[in-house]
Amino acid sequence: MTFLHEPEEYAKNLGEYDELNEAEFSPEESKEEIIARLRDISAKKKKIADIQNEIIREYIERFEDGEVTLDEEAADKLYKFIESLTVQERFVMDTAVAIRVCRLLYKYYHDVGNREKALYAANRGGVCEMQRSAELEEHDFFEFPRLIEEYFPIIDELDQKSKWALLVTYSYRIMIKTDEGLNSLPELFPKVENLIISNLDKVEDKGKAKILKFQLYTNFLAELGMMLRQDEGSRKHHKPLLHDVDIEKNRELIERCLTAIEGSFEELPINPLQTNAIRINIETMRYHLGQISFEELLRRYETVAADDLRADGGGTACLFAYAMYLNYLYNCSPYTPEEDERRAQEKISEYMPHVLEMKKQKQFQFAYGILVFLNSTSLFGDFLEFYDTVLAFTVYADKALYVHTVMVKEISRLLLTRILEEKPEMMNGVCGWSTDYILNHKEEVIELLEQCAMCHDIGKHYLLEIVSNSSRRLTDEEFSIIKTHPGNFDIVCEKDHMESPRLKCVRDCALLHHRWHNGQGGYPELPQTENRPFVDILSIADSLDAATDSIGRPYGKGKTLDDLSKEFLDMGGTRYSREVAEILVEPEIKAAVQEIITTRREEVNYKIYAFNEY
Repeated sequence: MTFLHEPEEYAKNLGEYDELNEAEFSPEESKEEIIARLRDISAKKKKIADIQNEIIREYIERFEDGEVTLDEEAADKLYKFIESLTVQERFVMDTAVAIRVCRLLYKYYHDVGNREKALYAANRGGVCEMQRSAELEEHDFFEFPRLIEEYFPIIDELDQKSKWALLVTYSYRIMIKTDEGLNSLPELFPKVENLIISNLDKVEDKGKAKILKFQLYTNFLAELGMMLRQDEGSRKHHKPLLHDVDIEKNRELIERCLTAIEGSFEELPINPLQTNAIRINIETMRYHLGQISFEELLRRYETVAADDLRADGGGTACLFAYAMYLNYLYNCSPYTPEEDERRAQEKISEYMPHVLEMKKQKQFQFAYGILVFLNSTSLFGDFLEFYDTVLAFTVYADKALYVHTVMVKEISRLLLTRILEEKPEMMNGVCGWSTDYILNHKEEVIELLEQCAMCHDIGKHYLLEIVSNSSRRLTDEEFSIIKTHPGNFDIVCEKDHMESPRLKCVRDCALLHHRWHNGQGGYPELPQTENRPFVDILSIADSLDAATDSIGRPYGKGKTLDDLSKEFLDMGGTRYSREVAEILVEPEIKAAVQEIITTRREEVNYKIYAFNEY
């Protein structure tokens, strides 16, 4: 069977692509130098992406399509492909691609009876699913732990490597994030625990066996702790319970797990990040079991944060401790809302300088910790304070996303300014405002649209591992996940307790900017609101910037403004607003937009990449 690319080439290209993403820029460089470098990086990324897509076709798609049947020689190539993507035992590069290869390999090796390689493929697939479970807020795709359960009756016939792969992979069975799956966790866990613990003595490396047992219990308590916190929050804020976990019914199980963790905690070789994360879980469970007071819980969260800062552990555990403090204050405190707010603002003021100092680190766990912290800060205070904070972190997390956000704001402001001059009645009803109010408060209206534009994509923060992966075509699964980003606004900014008309407008724009003007297409399937006039502007500005950008995105040459203007008009009344599309083709507006997507885009890129701000 012919393979034009070596199995290791895909991983090598990923490394080169990451190096391009990590390129550093300096204020000492001129605008021309930075723009030239960005264009060169974009061109190199496009070249890598073309090769990666060829490799995916060669190593995956032709076997998935049934065009070619996997044989021993091809399976060996795919096996080496997965090995090259494996950085360490619990980390695999490009999980979406790796999972597809693992599916092919598991089926082939299972069918031909090669247990060792089938379990290796399942293990790699399970690791990928574990990584993705941290990247996605909800999921239920842990297929590999379910598949390998059939190997337990013959575990004594397996070699040591295969036994270990079976036990480790099956331990991921409890890592479920959908509400339906979580609700079955207290019943599922004893079954998983029994299968693993009863077979651990078959593992010769007793040190590894102890760590696996420890991780099984810590993962279970982490998931259960989240459920208990959500239930307490639902009770406090008079909402339907998500899980209705019976703490007394599960007390014996929880105490047994807690005892097992505490009994081996100090003697195991665990890194500082894991140590502090486990301390957070232990203290959380002690609170839910009634062993410590709420005040003591908050003090212990602060102790973990302080210890992490002193130990220079990277800040991730510190971020989670900060987030847990604020989250428990909101969901579980016995205080009045006023007291919750006072304590929260005091702590946010104290924590924020530390967090802003940390934000320059580049690692996924840290970036996720930032998101958890941001979500917790959003529970309190004024939206504009949160707005400034989340934008500061967008620059850190993904500069290309921030450039896009600023460009959408610039184009939207231009279009709205003309509308307010010529057809202010188009905006009637936005934010509950009448046409008369809009005419007398134009600056306020423009300012609100700018806020909507800057927040329209903040739901992508929970999908940055996918959003920023432009080294190849997105898979169908990834595109489905990307389509959830509008709804993720409510995950990043959890402000249902202060639903003002302005915030509702910002939220509507985030939720609906990919929904068609006529409501008959796009996503998500939600009805339009009184804020649709703002959504109509943002939809065109969003599409226009994405389609014309050829500086920071590896898409090759962008479309021309003439081509896009025609598309908007052709789809006027369906996907886009015809009234907004008609304003876009006015000669004066068209010239101004052309200036924004050329000269202005260069200026925006320069300021963001050179100075990390705009």
